[in-house]
Amino acid sequence: MIGKQWLDTHDWMLRSSSNGVSYRGFQWEKKGEWTKAKSWDSSPICGDGLHGNAPEAHGFGLYYARVELCETKGKRVVVQGDKIKVPEARIVAENEGSHKRRLDSVG
Repeated sequence: MIGKQWLDTHDWMLRSSSNGVSYRGFQWEKKGEWTKAKSWDSSPICGDGLHGNAPEAHGFGLYYARVELCETKGKRVVVQGDKIKVPEARIVAENEGSHKRRLDSVG
């Protein structure tokens, strides 16, 4: 179960997708499996990383119906003050579309 303790002890971000497919058709790995960015650059500019909302930078839109909680790995870079990018992340919980409110999490 993912709760406050998990959020307090892990690096995480929120993002959204269309069944695992995000911007420019990028396909994430299945829930629980680590996804690596196709390219990585730690400069604080958009691109070259996996993007999402996090405690240190948020406001970037969740454009797709499936909202995903992701654990992140590696350097976290704030981009334009409204999102972060990371080199690697994995989906640990997701809703099943806009009609459901609960998140299904990995064990």
